Amino acid sequence: MNFKKLAVTSAAAALLFSSVVPALANYEGRHHNGVDIDVENHARVTNNVLTVANTGFNEVGNNDSFDSYSEGDRHHHRGGSINTGDAWAGTSVVNDVNFTQVDLCGCRGLGKVEIDVDNNAHVNNNVLTVANSGFNYVDSGRIRTGNAGAEASVVNFVNTTIVGGGSE
Repeated sequence: MNFKKLAVTSAAAALLFSSVVPALANYEGRHHNGVDIDVENHARVTNNVLTVANTGFNEVGNNDSFDSYSEGDRHHHRGGSINTGDAWAGTSVVNDVNFTQVDLCGCRGLGKVEIDVDNNAHVNNNVLTVANSGFNYVDSGRIRTGNAGAEASVVNFVNTTIVGGGSE
């Protein structure tokens, strides 16, 4: 065999070996009968939520007029009347971020099971919920407002890992 063929053959063998070495690196030179599971999750979640219900900010001036009836008699009045309904605002935010479920069913008898989970999350919730039936103005007359209610709910499930199964 000449030197040129030997050099090419050696280079090819070295190239082949270098592509196989990373696969063998996980086994650390020993016989490995098992399952390796690597999971990596990264998340960034931002919620900006504004919820508003409004029946307020009504106005009746002194120059406005209305008619009312009392036992069949008509009466003319200056001013006015404001009747508002109810205002209800509700907000619900649910984030389920980086949920990992590993089911080991089917891994029985395969040897050692190694699981490596790396979860990283940044969750930012900005929630404003407002209900209003007020801020009404009447020069003369009457105001009847409804009820106002606001409710906000924020639930975050972050970096949850469940490992189960394994027995068949």
